[in-house]
Amino acid sequence: MASLQVAADIVSTISTLEDDLQGIAQAQNNLLEVILKAQASMISDAELSGIKSNMDKVAIYNTKLMSLKATMSMLTGRSKQLKDRAAKLQGLKKKYLSEIDDIRKMEREKDQSIAAKTSTSTPTLIPSPATPSTAMSSPAIPSATCSSTTIPRLVKKKKKTKVRQALIDDGDDGRSWTPKKSLSQQDLALKK
Repeated sequence: MASLQVAADIVSTISTLEDDLQGIAQAQNNLLEVILKAQASMISDAELSGIKSNMDKVAIYNTKLMSLKATMSMLTGRSKQLKDRAAKLQGLKKKYLSEIDDIRKMEREKDQSIAAKTSTSTPTLIPSPATPSTAMSSPAIPSATCSSTTIPRLVKKKKKTKVRQALIDDGDDGRSWTPKKSLSQQDLALKK
């Protein structure tokens, strides 16, 4: 009986081990299928070397991209500086042109005031019909054509000097030249 019990224990242990062995075999078959599927989907050595070369190119492209970004930011700053400079120069040009217009207006006003002064201060020769001696002594004015004649007056117009123009003395004294005052500056000096 005791040997029967030992034999029964051994048979039960062997059957348990057979069941465990069949489970291990089934798990090994499942693992083999997974390994075969993974190996089928694996990348070959040629494809792996292609991926490595592309990754190396990514690093090169990244440095080029950083260089382009730095260049673009530098050019953006430079273009902003140039725009500011252009705006400043345009403002200066407008200011300069307005100053020139003001100077021209002042010169026109001076010319008109001078012309008004010369027209009021220039005497005209009008022979009076009451004095026959002046009518007879003036042979240039015929008294038969009209009773009162006027002599046309000639008004010399001043030559306008251009803005920032200096008159140079052409003297033969040999010294270095000195700029003369323009006519408008001479008029201002006389008024003071």
